[in-house]
Amino acid sequence: MNKNSEILVNSDSQLLIFHDSLDVLGGGEKVVATIAKAFDARIAAANVDAEVIRELGIEHDSIYDLGRIDDRAPIGPIKSSFLFRRVRFPGFDKYLLSGFWSLYAAYRHKPSICYCYTPRRDFYDLKSFNIARQSNLAKKAVAWSWTTAHSYFDRRAIRQVSKILTLSRTVQKRIALYYNRDSTVIYPPVPTDRYYTKAFGDFWLSVNRLYPEKRVELQIEAFKSLPDEDLLIVGGYARRDKGLVAYHKLFADLPPNVQILGTIPQERLLELYATCKGVVYTPIDEDFGLVPVEAQASGKAVVGVNEGALRETVIDGVTGFLVDPHPESLKKALQCVSEEPQRYEKACKKNANKFDEHVFIERMRRILCEEE
Repeated sequence: MNKNSEILVNSDSQLLIFHDSLDVLGGGEKVVATIAKAFDARIAAANVDAEVIRELGIEHDSIYDLGRIDDRAPIGPIKSSFLFRRVRFPGFDKYLLSGFWSLYAAYRHKPSICYCYTPRRDFYDLKSFNIARQSNLAKKAVAWSWTTAHSYFDRRAIRQVSKILTLSRTVQKRIALYYNRDSTVIYPPVPTDRYYTKAFGDFWLSVNRLYPEKRVELQIEAFKSLPDEDLLIVGGYARRDKGLVAYHKLFADLPPNVQILGTIPQERLLELYATCKGVVYTPIDEDFGLVPVEAQASGKAVVGVNEGALRETVIDGVTGFLVDPHPESLKKALQCVSEEPQRYEKACKKNANKFDEHVFIERMRRILCEEE
């Protein structure tokens, strides 16, 4: 795609969604798929992966593939920012921006609405955490320089957006703090009718991308002291993200009761939700997290950390337990749920219905109509 790329659109769709990349099956990708199908929208994204598209149930001819970009910092994010800054897609009535780098498309596409999952956390609240985990002083200096400079352009880009939507009160506070902007909370969609309860089995389930901020090592430590409880970990990381190799060395010596399954098909994941004993979830100050809602839609209690949006999605003591981010605290909560895991089923399903995709679509419809 050349410097002044302009794609002339011949489409009946009124809405174009810009999304950073479509090569990982994550929460943001599920949000984009839900909106695209509900509003017959088109999607412009980089790194389009055919398998991910198939899992999301999106028609390939509704996607504009912007090409391949390596996401390794800092070069990848810088290239992504330039990519979305220069592309042009005239012919749509509205533009929805989803992700970090797609925000730069707001310069040439108006009116634009940003569905903000969070201000980029290694630019702001997790900046020190991410710099500290760099392996040497040179890498720490590069990380500090890049995040400091790029956060300046990030704050400039957000000014181009006419309206900001976000996925939780937790992120709403970050938007006010770092962007000095108001935002409207619309909880992400979960198709609750797809989830079901089949049994309360003999294993616990963990579902997350295997990134440091997910703190999967906390879960592993807790299960080391629970040899009679098994943990299955589902999730992976983008194949282009080679910077996580050192982190994944932590998973080389797993206890016999912990197994990492990697990325699995959606149907198998639904089956694991339906047959697990419960779900454990431990991210740092999570933005929202679809996993706790998916677990509750399956009738399963959630043992999570008492941080971030888990306080909005899990009812402590009713649909699970929210504890300090320490292995011993997790262990006690896991033991408590294991005594009678089925007792949480009814409350979990009732709570999950508040986040159903029909609620999301209706609220999004009102917002999009307001922008006409």
